[in-house]
Amino acid sequence: MICQIKGELSDLVLTRLENLGYSKGTIDRKDTPPNRKQMTNIYVLGGFPEILKALGELRPTRLLSKLDRLDVASRCLQSPHKVQVVAVEPVGKMPIQGIQTSTGTYIGEGYLHHNTYANRLADNYHAKDASKRMGYRHTLGHPLHPDNSGGMQWGPKYRTLHTAALREMHRVAPFFILDMKDHIRAGQVMPVTDWWICQTKETGYRMLVHKRVSTPSLRYGQNHAARIPYESVILFERSN
Repeated sequence: MICQIKGELSDLVLTRLENLGYSKGTIDRKDTPPNRKQMTNIYVLGGFPEILKALGELRPTRLLSKLDRLDVASRCLQSPHKVQVVAVEPVGKMPIQGIQTSTGTYIGEGYLHHNTYANRLADNYHAKDASKRMGYRHTLGHPLHPDNSGGMQWGPKYRTLHTAALREMHRVAPFFILDMKDHIRAGQVMPVTDWWICQTKETGYRMLVHKRVSTPSLRYGQNHAARIPYESVILFERSN
């Protein structure tokens, strides 16, 4: 909300908000003294999602400093709705961005993201020969941050991190889509997907849809001929 004397500047604010695509509203202040010019409040409409959008795009310093003290636990980021992929089109080679945050999570295009994969791509090696290698650390050419789950093997540390991530997910997200694929280690299938399903349910979600999607997998390295032929795409809904 912006409080301003009605006039040229308040008109400019309304015009700028409209040009930026914001829905706005105004309320003239009834407590304006008779000997003062009329004051008006200018609001960004659309609920909490539009408030967060305005804070992120307009970057008002004074209001951003208050964001950490704002309780967003009970706020809805966006009304959930089902979406369907209708087409996939190749765009060729293009630059991409690597994003890392202190919590390993971020919101992109309105969707909650978390980099989570327990597989052999997390192997912490840097091959010096010319053989074909696939791994985050090898491809980047340097070690990953210690808290980056992309460098965590399936085990206690991985499960501890993602149990905490699920608790935070439950706090802010009414729906949760899991895209997960098991991997093979020492000839044995690691039950990563089953653990995620069990842990997600214990966190307070219920499973709505579970579909297996055929995937060809990478055909390099150890166990290259023994890949899991599918990955699981699972939709969860917060139940409590």
